[in-house]
Amino acid sequence: MQHCKYILPFFLYAAIGQADVTYGATITEEQWSRPRTGVMIISLQELSGLINRLDRFPNRHLVLQYRTGDDGILSVEELRAWLIALGIPSDRIVLIPGLHQTGVVDIRISSGSKLQ
Repeated sequence: MQHCKYILPFFLYAAIGQADVTYGATITEEQWSRPRTGVMIISLQELSGLINRLDRFPNRHLVLQYRTGDDGILSVEELRAWLIALGIPSDRIVLIPGLHQTGVVDIRISSGSKLQ
């Protein structure tokens, strides 16, 4: 019975590692109001973590959900351009309108088959 306490966490970890998990972050208005440079973009900890995770999953996409309206479109297009300039292939970036929470852009990683 003593060994069960070690085996169960191992199987749970293995199952979680294989699951189709979605990871995400939000770029806030405060973060986006700073002068933007390549260094500033990659210094956003939430975003750099997602980019590192994206590199490990070549079949997944970076989904950018943004507020509707001109400001939302301009912000997400600028972020998309920065991400492409920093080396993320454009075909791995998906833009989805309709962000209903505070923040400039909601970013998540999702598999190609489950873009939601």
